[in-house]
Amino acid sequence: MNDNELLPLAVWNCLDIEEAKGGLKKYAEAQLSSFVSRISDLPAPGETLLCVIPISGRISRQARYKLEQKLTDLIESALPDKWKADMYLIKKKSSLKALMNEAEMLIHKISFFYPYETIIQLTGTGDNDCFQAVFIESVRQLGSRHGFLFDKEGQSQISISRSVVSNRSWKLQIRSFLMEYDFAGAIELVKDKVEAPKSMEFILKMMDSRMNFCFKEAHQYLQECEKLLGADEPVLKETKKILHKLLSKEGREKDLALIEELYRQMEICIELDDLPAFLTRFYRAREAILLFLLVHGAKDKDSAAQVKKSSIYQLIEELEKKYENGDVENYIGAYFYLKSLNVAHTLQVRNQSFIGHGREEIKSAELWHSYFGTKRTTVSRAKRRFLLESNMMLGDLGAAIDDNYSDLIDYLLKLELDIQPKGQESNEKSRVLPL
Repeated sequence: MNDNELLPLAVWNCLDIEEAKGGLKKYAEAQLSSFVSRISDLPAPGETLLCVIPISGRISRQARYKLEQKLTDLIESALPDKWKADMYLIKKKSSLKALMNEAEMLIHKISFFYPYETIIQLTGTGDNDCFQAVFIESVRQLGSRHGFLFDKEGQSQISISRSVVSNRSWKLQIRSFLMEYDFAGAIELVKDKVEAPKSMEFILKMMDSRMNFCFKEAHQYLQECEKLLGADEPVLKETKKILHKLLSKEGREKDLALIEELYRQMEICIELDDLPAFLTRFYRAREAILLFLLVHGAKDKDSAAQVKKSSIYQLIEELEKKYENGDVENYIGAYFYLKSLNVAHTLQVRNQSFIGHGREEIKSAELWHSYFGTKRTTVSRAKRRFLLESNMMLGDLGAAIDDNYSDLIDYLLKLELDIQPKGQESNEKSRVLPL
């Protein structure tokens, strides 16, 4: 996209998960009717509609992926030709502070993926509390890259914010680092700050060690953190369970935990569009799953040591033989996942690049079209399918992708670094300065 493009953003009415099960189309049509005709009036439109949809009620990861795809299909079917939808589900919170935290992460993500475009928020639509939260955070983070589209005397008008953004305070910069999973940068920022709780530094070091697969070191940092905070904090208790499994002496538990951790990290790489890191982990995940099936799924345990010394192609051949002769009978879903052309074509992009055996560049569209199997799709849809199918495969192994990393980020974002109101820093001006 070009830096002068205008991207319309529509906040929708809150979607109740239970009520929407039988009336999703009706809900979408009611929302779309209020603003689809208005986006065509934009000068230099970016042909992408940003949709912020608040949701209430419990929803599983699998159900969330499916809901996102259904809503995307309904939205894009109603948009003008060549337009696409970029959809963001956010949890409708009862407290203003919690809702503002959700909006902060949402707008940061939008700013990350659209660093030059101007975001035009449509007025007169959607949940009022979420509309206000999105507006406040857009002005704070986007400044003059945010505006409104409103009607005046039957004519569409655009008003651009007259604000500038200042991120001079480390307390604001640390939030950006956290939302981008930049643990190393965050560590450098807080290590000499007396205002930062020491526990924050230990948690950051623990997460950085995990991303580098130094699980023993990560566990040591977690223990230091527990000395300061105690062992009862839910997110730390859950993290401790994960690290114990990753350090387990029981082979099956440790191998399965490593597969789960690889997919946790892959989800972060997908969110950040860090393709080399994603492909590196995806290649190792396929290898780890192959070994898991051969070692823990086979009736004949004597060949395990020999199997681990084989190449990736020998592993695949060996697994095929074991399924053919009945030595491995379970995990059929995982087996066909590994053998699928989707996985093979995706990893072929890795093989042809610098991180594999070739010199080709890694292109996002090419990679995700390779996984999806056709170019007649969007990158976001292909990413969503990857996460959906990966979670189904993990379920076949008795595992699942969880939200441990994002839960830790949420915990850190909620830490009080001072007693100043949000948006103000001691001895500093607000980061949003009216012109």
